[in-house]
Amino acid sequence: MNMINKVLDKMMGYLSMDDGIVQVYFDIERPRIDPVAIANVLYLFHLAGRGHEVERSERFLEQVLLHRAYEDGTIYYNLPESFLLHVARLVNKFPDHFGDNGMKSLLQKRLSEHLAALLTDTESTLYAISLAMCMRACLLCDVEGSEHHILMKEARRRLVGLQRQDGSWDCDPYYRYGSNSRSWIGNEGLTTAYALLALDPHLGSQDCRVDKE
Repeated sequence: MNMINKVLDKMMGYLSMDDGIVQVYFDIERPRIDPVAIANVLYLFHLAGRGHEVERSERFLEQVLLHRAYEDGTIYYNLPESFLLHVARLVNKFPDHFGDNGMKSLLQKRLSEHLAALLTDTESTLYAISLAMCMRACLLCDVEGSEHHILMKEARRRLVGLQRQDGSWDCDPYYRYGSNSRSWIGNEGLTTAYALLALDPHLGSQDCRVDKE
């Protein structure tokens, strides 16, 4: 924990000058803010019991979610689902805090509308990793409702339909070298891992156990 706190202390030394939001780099010459990175930083601060120190970053994340500023991706992450999934992971881990401040209910609403929008894409333009991350985020945030269950059933059908014969899924875009870059990074193992997490709600949870003989 001492090492974690040292890292968090260092992060607090690189807040943006104008609004006090945590940044991507430990470098004052490279001021960069990415909502996905912020979601992960908030996760670590809350895990260490220091969430109160990054309230400005939390409010920034809420504004991104409220105004759908993630729809074109973030600086370093191509797809909007990356943001939704990492925020869902944060909300799932700390339900009391993010349930009380209203972020969970807002996220549930955004996830429902985003999944519906995703399913309007044709099979040829739909990324498996987009479907998988959105589905996983919905599972983490307990999105409910009869209409949503119909959407999830269709999303599952689409995702399974994109699976290759060897059981894997395609290499889809996940990370990019800045928002103006046309180059992206992906990995078929990452897409496949997210797809499996989306199709099996128990994978990756604390309740999932491997039986040992």
